[in-house]
Amino acid sequence: MSLQTFLRSRGIPPETVNKMEADKIDIDVIIEMSDLDLQEYLPSKGDRVALQAFVNRQQSESENDKRKLSLIENLRSHMKLASKSKYPSDSDDEKSTVSNLKKHKKLPFFSNFRNNKSISAKQAAIASKNDRSLVVGFSICDPTKNSDSKYHQVRAPMG
Repeated sequence: MSLQTFLRSRGIPPETVNKMEADKIDIDVIIEMSDLDLQEYLPSKGDRVALQAFVNRQQSESENDKRKLSLIENLRSHMKLASKSKYPSDSDDEKSTVSNLKKHKKLPFFSNFRNNKSISAKQAAIASKNDRSLVVGFSICDPTKNSDSKYHQVRAPMG
């Protein structure tokens, strides 16, 4: 919604809206204006408060949009994609994107998961075992001991 549309929806007379346009008062100027300056154009306190809230909301939305666009542009530059296209339109674009990623060796983590060389052979052997060993044990209380550890552990060596 534009500033003029907002003012007209609040019931501000068209002469006042035209005067603000003639004086080149836009959203950026309203942010810098004090309440006394706005009182010259809008005598009603409610209209001034509503206008300032509208301007703040518009400014925060535009800042969020700028932040999002800069983040997208930053991501595109890292991925070496054309900044003009939003999404790949056909499979040729997708193939070229994947080939660009392969050239620069910046493949996603999951694409090279099976060929991961960082797992040692011992870890791989342990992880591939079908059965596990279980050691059964229990603690026995020995009332004859006066030390802090009255309990001692007994384990069965063969489970």
